[in-house]
Amino acid sequence: MRTVLPWWALALSTLLSLQASAATRMPVIDRRVERPAAMVNQHGQISWLERTIVFPAGTNAIEFDYFVDSEAGKDFLRVYVNDLVNPVWSLSGLNRRGRQRLNVAASGSVTVRFAYQKDAAGTEGTDTAWVDDVAAFSSGGKGRFEIHRFDALTTTVPTGWVAAGYGGGWRPSTPPVQQSAVRPVVQLGRHGTTSFMERTVTWSPILCNPTCPPWKGALEFDAFVDSEAGDKLNVYIYDAAAPAPGAPVWSSSGRNQAHHLRLNVGMGTKKVRFEYAKDGSGTAGLDTARVDRVVVRAGTGRVVEEHDFSGRTPDTSPIRVGSGPVEWTGGGTYGGWTVVRATPNTAYVPSQSVGQAWAGDWAVFTEPVMDGVVRGADLKNATRFQVVDYGNPVHAPTQVSLVHSKDTGALYASLKLAGNGAAAGLEGGTVTLWLDDGRLTTLQGRGCTASPASPGPEDRRIRFSYSIPSGGTVATVTPQDQGKGTCAGTFNTALSPELWGWEARVSEPSNDLGTVHVEVRVQLPPGALTEQRVGLGLKHEPTFPGGALVRLPFGDDGVGPSEGDVRSWETVSLAYTEGVPELSENPYPACCYPYPSRPGMAGW
Repeated sequence: MRTVLPWWALALSTLLSLQASAATRMPVIDRRVERPAAMVNQHGQISWLERTIVFPAGTNAIEFDYFVDSEAGKDFLRVYVNDLVNPVWSLSGLNRRGRQRLNVAASGSVTVRFAYQKDAAGTEGTDTAWVDDVAAFSSGGKGRFEIHRFDALTTTVPTGWVAAGYGGGWRPSTPPVQQSAVRPVVQLGRHGTTSFMERTVTWSPILCNPTCPPWKGALEFDAFVDSEAGDKLNVYIYDAAAPAPGAPVWSSSGRNQAHHLRLNVGMGTKKVRFEYAKDGSGTAGLDTARVDRVVVRAGTGRVVEEHDFSGRTPDTSPIRVGSGPVEWTGGGTYGGWTVVRATPNTAYVPSQSVGQAWAGDWAVFTEPVMDGVVRGADLKNATRFQVVDYGNPVHAPTQVSLVHSKDTGALYASLKLAGNGAAAGLEGGTVTLWLDDGRLTTLQGRGCTASPASPGPEDRRIRFSYSIPSGGTVATVTPQDQGKGTCAGTFNTALSPELWGWEARVSEPSNDLGTVHVEVRVQLPPGALTEQRVGLGLKHEPTFPGGALVRLPFGDDGVGPSEGDVRSWETVSLAYTEGVPELSENPYPACCYPYPSRPGMAGW
């Protein structure tokens, strides 16, 4: 489990290294090893993963990141060292996360086992345990001599490890769909209202032996606010015995405000409240506040709880898993906060005019050439991504480029991806684009009334297949029926005059054999052009096993865009105020264009 940086820190590091060439973004999928999925609700069962590590003589230890989300006192993550009957460390409970170091008294061959054990009845939380970044240390001249990150895109048992027990034992897994806690949808535009979520947390005294170490109790969280100045996200930390909170310990308001906060907290039992309060008039932006990765640090500074809201039941208050224990209570004028799927990153693809350059180091824009060959010279000032091939991870990442023309209103999407083989031809695949018109409405949670996450009749699915015969270089492109959303998670066939204009060209150039070039041009509708924002999901599925399986966005869950969930698609912002970037959605200064997609926090 690597440290998750706030978006502004990532943005700063990106800016410091940004070249004048087009920007790129690589997905990072932080996998781990976890109890088998089939073990949920399987009472009285145990599963495990173990490895024999050869320690030299000296002072030895193992370290690991862990997460447990289980019935407290009943279902445990257990760690065994050589003695496979009596664990040296165990933990249970909801949202228990941290990093643990355990001494290893022996030298030579030592068996280390991680196990998840359920008692005879009862399930709470997501009923899981996982570990990551397992490291072995020794003072015997080796230091940290092993580390296991489990990030390979596979579900097979990691090399050198043995899995056993229920369901065949532990396996590498991908994080679930990322979620955030957010003000209720019905509060949008409701002046003079409040909503909140609240939890009671105890910061216990720390051991003084003989002197007391520095107190490090704290509350950490990511926050996002997009509101007018008078509508605020307020954070309260107050004595649990008090009848009501006093003044907030921290507040934020305004457009596109993203934060990572660490607030010091003293000893005692406290209530932690996140509140969205609207003043008497006015609404701006998404009119929202949300938080994610809420971390409780004990007085020693150790993480004892982390709420990333994964697995919590969406769109309901109070926040919990199903009918399990309440983790965050809710209240306020329009009820409590709920959990929603986190919106993927925003890709900034500035709308460019032919014959102009928005910044001094930009190329003069020309309309891209659509001939099935992806050339950097054709894609002026493109926003570029490098996307992992999920089907064949050994392949080089797929290059995805996005360009928007202000003159024609067209969005150009280009891909250079690994083909089926190095010889000419024998290539094929299916490309799907999902496009969300009215993206602002989606981000506000005001899409389809009964199912806000579903594609509506203004949204489109564009799909085509292609094939290149053996020895050939130019593909035959076969369009499929264009789909329009139904508000039920599906698509019906769109008919004229509702069809969006588009074209596609595909080839395997003779000077780039083994690489398939895909170019797509989509004519965006007036609504998206006026709003300067559109949702985009993209997927390439190969016909042959050697081809590339590519998804954009490549979500934290490793799955990427879902056909029935517009919130799983990338947000493409076309906004740019020439010469006045602070009036644009784009946060980067004019010196540093072309800019990357903004590194996203949950709900961005």
